Parts: sequence; structure tokens; C-alpha cells
Amino acid sequence: MNTKRLVLLVTAIVVLFLPFPTSVCPEWRIRVIDERGVPLPGKQVDQSCMNYTLGIDPCAVPDARQFADSDGVVRFPKRVIWAGLLSRILRSGFHIAMWPAEGSLGSKVFVFTSGPHYPEIHYDPNSSLPDVLIVKDAK
Repeated sequence: MNTKRLVLLVTAIVVLFLPFPTSVCPEWRIRVIDERGVPLPGKQVDQSCMNYTLGIDPCAVPDARQFADSDGVVRFPKRVIWAGLLSRILRSGFHIAMWPAEGSLGSKVFVFTSGPHYPEIHYDPNSSLPDVLIVKDAK
């Protein structure tokens, strides 16, 4: 095998298998308050995220559950998926084929807290990041 072919082969392997990042959600700072605007320190807030096209959950980590600080603030880090090109092609193909049964593609990210009404806010990459979670009937 000549040097040119070896370089092409190594390059192809690197391009197919070397993971690269895709941002799912930026760092997210949220203030948890009641209906009167009073902060809710200690309130548990969970983040849920999933990239349905790749079948990867970047929120399946311990820091997906936070407790509001004394000002009612929680912070979730930026969520990133790391996967190589070949993995993305195979995973996307599978999940696109399964789309009629599973019913979702793309990424979905939201945060929520316990009731009584289980409020939640959603991340939309085409809108500004929501920064307040209002808990109704909080006591």
C-alpha cells in the first residue's frame, strides 16, 4: 500500500470514528419562584433532554437534578452530544426508520419541578432561553 492510500485510509477512519460535539442546549440559569414572585430555595428542579434522531440522552447524568439556592436559582451546564460520523449515520438511519413508531425526531429539552401542577419550561433554539419557572400553589 502506498503512502497516499494509507493517508486516505487513516483520514477516512478518523473522519468516520472521531467523535465531534453537537450542542443540544446552552448553559441554563433558571429562577424558581412562586406566583407572587417569591424565590423557592431548596426546590428540586430536573432537566430532561433527548436527541431522538440519534437516540442519545445527554441529560442522563447526576447534574440533571439541581436544588435551588437561597435566591431560588438553579444552573444546568451546557448539554453536548459527542458522536462520530459513522455512529451518527447509523443511529439517524435507525431512528428515522423507527420514527413512525417512536413519533419524534430532533432534540427536546425541558426543566420541571414537582407539583402540585408540575410546571415545566422548554428550550427552543429559535427563541430566547426561558429563565423563570413559576410554581403555582407553592407552599
